[in-house]
Amino acid sequence: MAEVCGTMTRKRQACRRGFTLIELLVVTSVISLLMAISLPAFHRARLIAKRTKCMANLRSIGQAMEAYLVVSKDYYPTASGYPILEEDQEAYCDPEHPSDDCLLPPIYEAIGSEIGHQRKVFLCPADKVHEPLEDRPSRNSYYASVGTSYEWDVLYNGKRVGHTYYERPKNVIIDRGLGWHRSEAPMINDYDTFHGGDDVKGSVVTLYADLHVAADRWTEPETEPDPDPDPDPEP
Repeated sequence: MAEVCGTMTRKRQACRRGFTLIELLVVTSVISLLMAISLPAFHRARLIAKRTKCMANLRSIGQAMEAYLVVSKDYYPTASGYPILEEDQEAYCDPEHPSDDCLLPPIYEAIGSEIGHQRKVFLCPADKVHEPLEDRPSRNSYYASVGTSYEWDVLYNGKRVGHTYYERPKNVIIDRGLGWHRSEAPMINDYDTFHGGDDVKGSVVTLYADLHVAADRWTEPETEPDPDPDPDPEP
């Protein structure tokens, strides 16, 4: 420290100590270094907290789905994969040729009684669209645009548990989901990679057909077609 002294009254001299420029630069560098180390950790902690909340939401939705299946005698609800909000019906729905998204209810209404009509459980805290609607730029999330952060797989519509698309019949052309086990068949998942990039593990939270929840980027299992039972003999 540098000393800055001056003459004072009553025959007493007092000295004041101050920081040198070098010391100030050292302190500033240390603070900057600590912030650089801490900020990524805080950011990661926030991401993990949002993903944890997202997983809790889908577990609640899974419990509601389980209650729905009991009442419906194991038939899945029929709902829109990308709902059109009531206020958007006129702008996006052709009354003469309405799409399923316009005709079918959103999933949060289809299981509304079982979820206690708690719409907020369909809001992921990390929900954010990359390109908001041009005519509605304030809608910067899927929840604001379609009323839910989670996509319902329409292939379950009206199907019965145990007789759904993820069971692969014999001698059929391979299609999406055929040959999957219930534990690997996605039913409801984030609309986008809310929790990381396309190749980031844990970027998408998914509720599977067996009603377990996992945070990962699911991939289609490899399946092979059944061999031809009666192959043509070689000439």
